[in-house]
Amino acid sequence: MKKFYDEAAVCSDYSNGSVVLNSRSKWDAAGIEDNVKNSKPSALSKIASSIDFRGNTVVATGVADGIGAAVAQGVIFHGGNVIGVDVQGDKLEALKDTYGKAFWGIEKDLSEPMDSSFKTALEEACRHYKGVDAYFLNAGVQKIADWKQAATLVTTPVEEFLLMAQINVWSHQKIFNVLFPWLRDADSPRLVATSSAVVGRTDPKMAAYIQTKGMLLKQVAFMGQEIKNESIPDLHVNAWMPPPVQTFLRADYKGSEPFGANALPADNVGVPLALLSKSCSINGQTIIVGDKREAATTENGTSYEFNKRTGTGFNFDIGQCNLGDLTAVPSSVVARDYDTGRSRQLLGVGPAPAIDAKRPLNKVFQKPPHMTDLRARVA
Repeated sequence: MKKFYDEAAVCSDYSNGSVVLNSRSKWDAAGIEDNVKNSKPSALSKIASSIDFRGNTVVATGVADGIGAAVAQGVIFHGGNVIGVDVQGDKLEALKDTYGKAFWGIEKDLSEPMDSSFKTALEEACRHYKGVDAYFLNAGVQKIADWKQAATLVTTPVEEFLLMAQINVWSHQKIFNVLFPWLRDADSPRLVATSSAVVGRTDPKMAAYIQTKGMLLKQVAFMGQEIKNESIPDLHVNAWMPPPVQTFLRADYKGSEPFGANALPADNVGVPLALLSKSCSINGQTIIVGDKREAATTENGTSYEFNKRTGTGFNFDIGQCNLGDLTAVPSSVVARDYDTGRSRQLLGVGPAPAIDAKRPLNKVFQKPPHMTDLRARVA
């Protein structure tokens, strides 16, 4: 167990975004109490007063990598339990070994239909934790077909649209159907969807991603109304749009981008953790995390964009708009010049690594086998 997380040092097998732990004491009773207390300066006060999951269980999809894995860590560090759904069974087992009774992993390929065995497994996990308080609709893909071969609308296989609708939207609806009785009975149910600022764009090569992320925003609003119809007074249904995040998904799209040029998962957990926290105070909003990128060139002439830095992280402007607004344009300010070092503190990790122009993303992140399998299905 590493005491501190050195992202640059683990680049050769970098896969789980930010999930390397300080010590097991971080989520014993005393450690959790300290984490919740210390979260108040890091929490976004216009969203939540603190990051507190004590006594709560969160169901999250896409927990084996990237933002999902980092959020799962944050929930557990602040007293909660996580039921994690992901296709990568080996990584789920590793998370279970690390977190013990606070984590329950369910292996499921969200591109496939929901069968009775998955429903049974999810219901068993909900019963084990005696309920569900929040659902993090996080799993999603940006592109299935090869970016270069399917760079236009005409060259993008229709099968990509169908598969991405299943993964990015309908799989979440089917999971919600199973979770509905538990969310309906929760004291303060929360739904949080990971969308994208591309929703407001008209980029043909990303048409499937743009459409399905817009659909997800609408769908989570429908889910919220379904629970609201049950006369649940303290309901919180929100979404968020992260900036570019360096994971295997971005490596597939921006393979030559230097490691550290843009934010990592640990830099992005502050917003979703605040929205999922039981102290969340907003409802019906989309939180938009705006980065501040500038152009640069490596020594070998490769052009890239990097985000403005602070002493410990990256500099973001955070705004919000109504959940039903698909323009991705903030109507009000949540925080200006937000230092993602505050987000990193929630996971107990150190400062963001410096830009390493000698380590492009395609040399840092390995494409998981399930993404290769998906690509073969639309070839």
